[in-house]
Order: sequence, then C-alpha cells, then structure tokens
Amino acid sequence: MSEAVGYGARDAPPEEPSEIRRRRHQRMAAGYLFFQAGVALFWWGALLAQPAVRRLFLPATVPDDAILAFWLADLGLFVAGSAASGLGLLRDDHRVPPLLWFTAGAVSYAALAAFGLTMMSGEAVLGTALTLPAMGVTLAIAARFGRR
Repeated sequence: MSEAVGYGARDAPPEEPSEIRRRRHQRMAAGYLFFQAGVALFWWGALLAQPAVRRLFLPATVPDDAILAFWLADLGLFVAGSAASGLGLLRDDHRVPPLLWFTAGAVSYAALAAFGLTMMSGEAVLGTALTLPAMGVTLAIAARFGRR
C-alpha cells in the first residue's frame, strides 16, 4: 500500500531556515517603512494643496498655518529617515541599526508632540491616532533589526 503524502498529526512541516525568515521579515519591515514615508509625503501634499485639511490636525485656537512650521523636520527626519531605513533593510546594510533608531526617534518625537497637543487641548485627536501606531511599529522594527 502506498502511504499518504503529507504530514501526520505529530509531524511538523520542515522548519524554514532562520536566515530566509530573517530576510523575509526585513523585507516586510522595509515595505512598512516605505509605506510610512509615502503616507507622510501624501499627508504633506494634502496639507499644502488643501489648507482646510490642516484644521483636522490642530486645535481650533491654533492658526491653520502653524502646522507648516514642521515641514522641514517631518520631511528631513521622518520621511527621509523612514525611506533610508527601508532601503538599508532591503540592502541588508550593516549600517542600518543606528539609522533605524534615529528614525524611531524622529517618529516618536512627532507622535509624542501630537499626543501632547491632544492632551493639552482635548482636540487634534487625528494626528495622535495616526502617529502613535506609527511610533509603535517603528520602535518594534528598530528593536528587531537595530542590533549589530
């Protein structure tokens, strides 16, 4: 009689080699970081093209153009850091750990600033709702891949 092909109840599928798994996780993390950079670029485009969008991210008492003060930091640190970290992960560059932590710091700063604004005003919740999860994911990526 022929035996059935497949795994029995006690047999587990063969373990995926750890290096293959690590590279797959790196590609997923890089994809997230590219997505994060793209969303932030889109967000800035919306803020510049549609001034009414700014009101969604600011308390009523703050002038809508006040948010524009953050463009350089956001584009230079948050967006560029996310994209560069993603590229470093894709290339498996040995220099990526400090870049990941730098990016995690930039994203955390933006998230905590948004959170502080929400706590002080009771408004501008959307910015906090968008940046706190980004902070968590970016910190998790740095913790996973930010070691030499």
